[in-house]
Amino acid sequence: MGTPEESFARSLDTCESLLQTEKEAIESVDVDAIESVLSKKDDAFEQLRKAGETLGYSPTDRPEFTSRIEAIFAEQQANLECMQVILTKQRTDGEDVREGQARLRMLKGAYQSPPRGLDR
Repeated sequence: MGTPEESFARSLDTCESLLQTEKEAIESVDVDAIESVLSKKDDAFEQLRKAGETLGYSPTDRPEFTSRIEAIFAEQQANLECMQVILTKQRTDGEDVREGQARLRMLKGAYQSPPRGLDR
């Protein structure tokens, strides 16, 4: 299995890879890929936590680990913000579609022939 440092480094690799995959899935609005990543991410972060506990010291005591951990936090935050932007845009687009549909119904009603017996 290797040393605790190697195990922790592999766990970091996994988290970094999943976050990159998540970023790509979010940017392409690939819901299936996002769901797949999310199902793997919790386990990967749990493995990272466990690997960090086996080190016998805080991972942040080593600069090479600190920089990677900080990068993971930054990527996680960036992915969250990107997802929020996309969800807001989809909500706005949905509102625009509903508004457009309502306007079309109103126009359709204005151009339909009146029912028989109401003609003047």
